[in-house]
Amino acid sequence: MISFPILLALFSSAFSLDPCTQNKVIDEKYRSSDYYIKDKGYEHMICDRTLAAGWYKFAGGKEMTHSCTKPYHCGTHIPLWINGTKPTVSDGIVNRQVCGTHPTSSDCCLYKDTIRVKNCGTFYAYELKPTRGCSYAYCAGNGVPCPPDKWSATGYEPGCVDMFPKMLNNPSLSYPIVKPDTFEFKCHVNFDASRSDVGFDVQWYFDNKTDASVPDTHLSGTQRDAVLDQKYLAGHLGESLSCRVRSYFKATPFRKGPYLPSNGYWCGIKYSPTSLTVSTKDPAQTVKLISTIPIICDKAAQPSCKLELYLDNNNHNTVTTTSCTKVMKPTDWNAATHESVIPVQILAQRDPKKDADKNLALHFQQIFSGDAPPIFNGYNIPYLPIHTKDKDTSQCRCTGDPHCVTLDTHLTRKGAQYDYYKVGEFMMYESTVPNRLFQVQARTWSCGRVTCNCGVAAREGNDIVIIDMCHGHYGKSFPQVLIPHKGALSQGTVVSQDPAGNHFLIDFPSGAQVKVDAYKGRLLNIYITSPEDDFGATQGLCGTLDGNRDNDLKHPDGTTDTFSMKRFQPNSFVESWRIPIGSSMFDLKENIPVDRKYNNDIYYCNCDQKKSLVDCTFDNNKNLPAVHTRCGSKCNPVIQNGHINLQALQQAGRKKRSASGLDDDNAPVNYFFDYGLSFAPQLRNFPTENGKTQADAEKACRDAFSKHSTIQQCTTHAGMDFSSDIDECVEDFKYFDDGSFVSSAIDSALASCVATMSRNASCYGTDGKLPDFISTDRCPSDCSNQGTCVHGTCHCHTGYVGDGCEINSRQPPELYNVITSYEDSVLCDVTMRLCETVYMAGSNIFNNSKLSCRIEEFKFDGTGFVATGRHFTTGVVYDNMYHVGCKLPAKSTVGGYTVISYNISVTNDARHYSNEVKVVKTDSTCLNCRDDGLSCQIQAGMCLIDGNCRQSGELNKMNHNQKCDPAKSNKAWTSLSTGIDTGSLPTAPLGGIRYKRFDIWTRNKTGCPCAGDATSKNCACCDDGGCQCPAPNQHQCTLCGSTQNCGTPQPGPDMGIDGYTTALADCPCKFDKTKYNCACCQEEIKSCQCGPEHRNQCVACDHMDHCGNKPWIFGPPMPNH
Repeated sequence: MISFPILLALFSSAFSLDPCTQNKVIDEKYRSSDYYIKDKGYEHMICDRTLAAGWYKFAGGKEMTHSCTKPYHCGTHIPLWINGTKPTVSDGIVNRQVCGTHPTSSDCCLYKDTIRVKNCGTFYAYELKPTRGCSYAYCAGNGVPCPPDKWSATGYEPGCVDMFPKMLNNPSLSYPIVKPDTFEFKCHVNFDASRSDVGFDVQWYFDNKTDASVPDTHLSGTQRDAVLDQKYLAGHLGESLSCRVRSYFKATPFRKGPYLPSNGYWCGIKYSPTSLTVSTKDPAQTVKLISTIPIICDKAAQPSCKLELYLDNNNHNTVTTTSCTKVMKPTDWNAATHESVIPVQILAQRDPKKDADKNLALHFQQIFSGDAPPIFNGYNIPYLPIHTKDKDTSQCRCTGDPHCVTLDTHLTRKGAQYDYYKVGEFMMYESTVPNRLFQVQARTWSCGRVTCNCGVAAREGNDIVIIDMCHGHYGKSFPQVLIPHKGALSQGTVVSQDPAGNHFLIDFPSGAQVKVDAYKGRLLNIYITSPEDDFGATQGLCGTLDGNRDNDLKHPDGTTDTFSMKRFQPNSFVESWRIPIGSSMFDLKENIPVDRKYNNDIYYCNCDQKKSLVDCTFDNNKNLPAVHTRCGSKCNPVIQNGHINLQALQQAGRKKRSASGLDDDNAPVNYFFDYGLSFAPQLRNFPTENGKTQADAEKACRDAFSKHSTIQQCTTHAGMDFSSDIDECVEDFKYFDDGSFVSSAIDSALASCVATMSRNASCYGTDGKLPDFISTDRCPSDCSNQGTCVHGTCHCHTGYVGDGCEINSRQPPELYNVITSYEDSVLCDVTMRLCETVYMAGSNIFNNSKLSCRIEEFKFDGTGFVATGRHFTTGVVYDNMYHVGCKLPAKSTVGGYTVISYNISVTNDARHYSNEVKVVKTDSTCLNCRDDGLSCQIQAGMCLIDGNCRQSGELNKMNHNQKCDPAKSNKAWTSLSTGIDTGSLPTAPLGGIRYKRFDIWTRNKTGCPCAGDATSKNCACCDDGGCQCPAPNQHQCTLCGSTQNCGTPQPGPDMGIDGYTTALADCPCKFDKTKYNCACCQEEIKSCQCGPEHRNQCVACDHMDHCGNKPWIFGPPMPNH
């Protein structure tokens, strides 16, 4: 007998039920024996592993196949067919053998099991069981079904036709089209104009959101253009307009295709450039004020049609003069450039000695005008930041594992990088300028033998931004953006994130920047650009910015270590900047003290009437300009091109409370951080663990640098020497010889090039811009080495999509874990969170119209959770490719249950789904559950009835003759008159192997006394026959007396159901050798089958009394048939 995981023989049957009337329907046309999977690596395969045991019939009277069915038919890998004759009606319920075969075998019945069948006259009923693994499925019916996007009257060939018209190209949104008394946008449907049998639904979107006041447009026949009048832009200036279109045949309007999005068009007024940097006593500079929509009034208002923009003066008691007013007219519209442009002359000077803590801005008052089109009323034009540049700036970076370049090393281009292999929290950068609060802190974790950055926290004044990846597991985490103090940021602070969630940029009002690059949940590269004000006044791991590299390794007490010219590890210097445990921004979060004197106030520039320009000069002999205070509760800054607005940041990870007092579902996880006080790096030399030599590493790194076009341009045009960056790459190869850190070294070199060229005036062109190769021609993530970069746009290779080609479209997403209140827990407690959306960490998640969640429902039976057979498809809350949320079914749709469990998977294309992760929605008021959600216990004195907690004595609101009486039953209402419980649930789930366990000997990774220290209760809890592994694997159990598997968990069911049982079925029964539906035992450790009632379980041969002791895995006693 070939042992192979095929069928699960765990099921129950109720003899009192007639399967001809009590059955479930399976309606899946792809189970047809004539359906063959052609693309075996791409097409979705049906799997019956999660099929609930019970009686079924196939829709349309289809029958299970009764002849040998080869692999990859019936929409699955291994089709299961009946080897036997069809029973007659008079035969009643009969046993029949089901078979399956493997692609490499000629035996059509290589794998066998038994099901029961009944002829019901017009159809057959089958008692089916969940299959042992994937992808195995029961085969039924014949005929070639229509593909997913086609249909026919029967659902099968012949006669399959398109379900909806195929739109091969996305719709296109026009530029503004000027009419005599208005302007409009046209959404053009790119479809055969001669076809009149089709229709289209057109929706209008503003920043990817609809507006209920803007009606949809419906096109029919040969109509291909939908029009949006300018009046519908009211309230939407500063947003990107787009349209989405779906198609249908007029004859079948109920069958509609997916919505396809158009290009976007930003509507509003903006500046060019978007910020201004000047040196002291520069001549006046010109800034363009640009409207992307024309100024068009209706006929009655045309004689006076204009848009007046009033400069926000510092002295609000002064009447605004004509020279301080900018006017846009209908005649300013340029039909070729699709813009109205008016120039603004700006003189910006600053006294850095006295007023270095002030920020300047050009700002116009909120628009209210009777002469302009009404759509402009209430619109706030964003302010224009004015920065001065009087002193040297520089950049500090800590990248890879990690290698640090100090501010002066970068500034002078002298000296070497240093390494710090420490775990903990460290002060990277701190400004010592009086009355200036600026800090950057780094958090590091172990990444094997050495360490890597996993978090960064930056603060300027009272603006605090934390980017934290330390909350997850190495290689399976993602950066969360947290904004303490209810997400409050001043207007001058901007946080940007790329769509994929790999790159972050924090811009502070002083000109300081913190750039963070994330690499697949392993490490963060951190780059800090100092502002001019900090010259000569910095400390921390980045050193002292004063042009003297020799004093960079200064301790807080003033002691200075020697700076080596070769790579080195200044351990005492690094330790001196370790942050005391509990006092970092990571630990304090909401408890970080706020000081009003550090508010980052914005000062508006004045209007000089005589010079007809905007004057941003600070003069201490005059009154200070008017102050624009911190953004209030109504502020919702719109930040374009990937910038996160305030609301998005609040949703992206800060610990926020809802109106109910519960945490939002996307609140950050509470996790234990290892501060690494005992961590010791394990330094190594070549060759690597996999035999790579130094020559191998140097070749791989040099090849990567030589093939990178931007790196070569930096060498040619800026004279950059990247030998130290190549050295960094080679050093990383010692520990990560799969080349995974090469991209980190490349990005570090590029950041150095950008920073160096930005400081060098000779690198700028006559237009005041840096060369294209270092600015507009660079592509996101260098197209992830999965595409070609063409002038700043990635052209992805076949099979890859995304702005940076970061998504493999041939593979489904991968989910790592759900994110709840506590680390490594699947429990969403309704006393702590809303539990309306479950967020998950994963990878390869693509934000598109087909991104959705598939949810399988499980209900609590008193001990564990049982599959109900119900599935839901819900929407996704997308953060980035590593972090999404799935909307959970509303309580009303799941029978009013609060306590409920779901298995969740995600799809990019509505065809191929990720692996499943579990979330348990629980209520700690009455229920105590294991962190893995496999079993729960109802608390003493409480009931859990119909999925809701009830207190002892609580009456049933629907029947006051019933109450919660835990002494009688804690799972059902008890009758007041009889004292008998009014209903009972099954005692345990059936088919528990779907709950994948961490290890077959480990019941829980924590919660039990440690073998070496009974006072500590954070070690593993062991299953029968298991003993705790010694440190450092004390969170795992193994077979008592054997430690060979310590450190290598044996996951179930891959390694068995538990330590004694390898399979729930498939082996001859010891008590009746004519039956073949008993458990398979791990006989090498002397385990034996239990008897008929627990025939799916094995236990230690000398402890047969343990049979039936794990109902959450093996279920209740089984009927003997």
